[in-house]
Amino acid sequence: MELASTNRKWRKSILCFMTLAVFFVLIYYHEHLIEASSAIFPKNDPESDTYPDNEASATNQSAQDPQYSPTPTSYPPTPTFNPPSQSWLQNQFTKARISLGLPPFPSPPNDWSNCPNLRTTYYFPQIRIVYTGVPKTGCTNWLRALLVAEGVIAKDAVALIHEVTDPYRMSAVVGTNYSSSELGEAFSFTVTRNPWTRLVSGYQNKLSESSNNRSYRRLGWMIVKKFRGITDQSILRTLYPTFEEFLKWIVLKKGRVDRHFTPQYNILCLQVAEYDFIVPLEYAQVMSRELSQRIGVNLAVGESYDRETDPRSQRTALLAKELLLSVQSGVIEQVYKLFRSDFLLANYTNFTDPDFPLPKNSLDTHSLDSSLLM
Repeated sequence: MELASTNRKWRKSILCFMTLAVFFVLIYYHEHLIEASSAIFPKNDPESDTYPDNEASATNQSAQDPQYSPTPTSYPPTPTFNPPSQSWLQNQFTKARISLGLPPFPSPPNDWSNCPNLRTTYYFPQIRIVYTGVPKTGCTNWLRALLVAEGVIAKDAVALIHEVTDPYRMSAVVGTNYSSSELGEAFSFTVTRNPWTRLVSGYQNKLSESSNNRSYRRLGWMIVKKFRGITDQSILRTLYPTFEEFLKWIVLKKGRVDRHFTPQYNILCLQVAEYDFIVPLEYAQVMSRELSQRIGVNLAVGESYDRETDPRSQRTALLAKELLLSVQSGVIEQVYKLFRSDFLLANYTNFTDPDFPLPKNSLDTHSLDSSLLM
């Protein structure tokens, strides 16, 4: 009995040992099989639907092939897009002039004293720069950089920018010690923005319920009263215009509205001047560095006007798509017609375009649209 018991124990030990041996052998071959299969079927196969680095692949491929278009959920970062050249942007400004019935080129050039809005164009004599600030294109940041370069404020100053800029407005400069020739020879620049995102930004900041901007509450009541027929003041004070009502009001006023909402061509000095440098806000971070290098003055705005570096996925662009898709097509068409020349300023994309709100600068850059010349 004792011998039989001992044999059973040995058999169990041998069986346990063999099981463990088989287990370790299987692990060994499993690892080598994975290595072998990886050599035959690479893990990062860009043709695979389950490729884990599809976003990085889209970025690399779009950099190599401009025609490559990634899916909307895997946008390549903005630096893979080349900012428009200045010659291309100048060409677009010429198209905008023609669409407005203006001469293609101002004559005499750079007659800043006859700008349509002298309060939104500035001259900084120490650095000899003329700047036209279109509201809702990052004006405060640009003016801060200019005032620092001019030596008016410190870099970390918290002064109210729009108060200390009054002496530099063209309305205060014209007729003083600065001659027309001196102003005409100064380096000039301006900043533009996709009209749709600019309108959404203006609405959100001035008229929406989320902003609760007291300075624009009376205007909001007027818009609600006009389109809803409500006259009871106690009710009006609790209401805010919808984005569609805001757009209808702009159309009704034919764009002759507050400077934050009016078309950019009403503020730019298109009929009397040619800007030396044009910055689409969508490329402000990159192009501000180029601008600084060109004039030898640090005007870099530092960061993009939104924390998200890709303009196509910035909050204002995403909100613009959401709001505009809910607006009646007839209203969209009326607004587009009113702002057509603004779209031409940088051949801006419509909100239905995958690359919205970027400029379409991959088109022919050497010839004007013949339809504008007719």
